[in-house]
Amino acid sequence: MVVSRRLLGDFAMRFCVLLSLFVSELALAGGVYVCKQADGSTLYSQMPCPSGSVTAEKKTIQATAPQSSFSTPDLDAMANDVANNNRRLEAERKIRSAERRLTKLEKERESIVSRGTELANSIAGVNAANRSQAVVDQMNAERKRVDEAINREKKVINSARESMESARSPNIEQHEDGSVRLEY
Repeated sequence: MVVSRRLLGDFAMRFCVLLSLFVSELALAGGVYVCKQADGSTLYSQMPCPSGSVTAEKKTIQATAPQSSFSTPDLDAMANDVANNNRRLEAERKIRSAERRLTKLEKERESIVSRGTELANSIAGVNAANRSQAVVDQMNAERKRVDEAINREKKVINSARESMESARSPNIEQHEDGSVRLEY
């Protein structure tokens, strides 16, 4: 439930920023041209209408940037919270991906040991001991390669968990008087 609230808050903040950029861009442009084309379609543009337009009308839009009820330190804290949340989500993705690879590697290791042991035990005849030892040596080399890959994935998981802990987001409370309290 907390993640969905944060994602909703992140979406709302991005929407407000994009909306304010759009409105300020329109205000800077000085207006919007509404052009009726010969085929009956309407073209909206910041540029004057093309010469093939049937009618042209310039609409001036007076817009001011919305005023925020948050102070600059509050906005900085919220931006920091969004950045921390993004780092935490990225760390969670890395952990899930590394855990999937780790599971595959552990199954591969089990398969290598099982096949190698079965093969070594099934060898009979002249020089059986030497051939069995060769199979065991090859099995150990393959297992060592997989064990090294498993250790690398475990390091990735531990590193991502440390990153996730360091990106722990603060708890933001907005009070009725408009003040904001951040709790880490």
